[in-house]
Amino acid sequence: MTAKYQKTARPQILDSAAVVSRMENLQRAIAERAYSLFELRGGEDGHDVEDWLTAESELIQPLELQIEETDSELNVQANVAGFQAENILLSIEPREVIISGTNEVSNESTGQKAAELFHTLRLPYEIDPNRATAGVREEVLYLTLPRVPE
Repeated sequence: MTAKYQKTARPQILDSAAVVSRMENLQRAIAERAYSLFELRGGEDGHDVEDWLTAESELIQPLELQIEETDSELNVQANVAGFQAENILLSIEPREVIISGTNEVSNESTGQKAAELFHTLRLPYEIDPNRATAGVREEVLYLTLPRVPE
């Protein structure tokens, strides 16, 4: 194995307010794109949900998660292909993990300039955010979320 595959890069872990602000900005961008789709169709009513879902699919990359649970921790792997670790932002709370990220890309067919990640993972039990670890290796985000003893 080469040295570049042995390195693990670290995403940024932020407080939830910073990530919520990113979410609000993303929702504004989706709303603007949905309205643009409405205008491109000549202002024809009755396609609100379709326009919103189309705008969402153009702006947000789906996130594939693999989750493994043990008695002491929750291990999460997420495919973040195309996203650099420094552009991935995490909020880790006792019952919720938010994964977000930005990747500058160009999509000539839609005119969009960025791909986004945004996923909220709600947890059925508390984890210890202070002991959580995160890293990106070979385009996979690895999270280790230690459970709080009951």
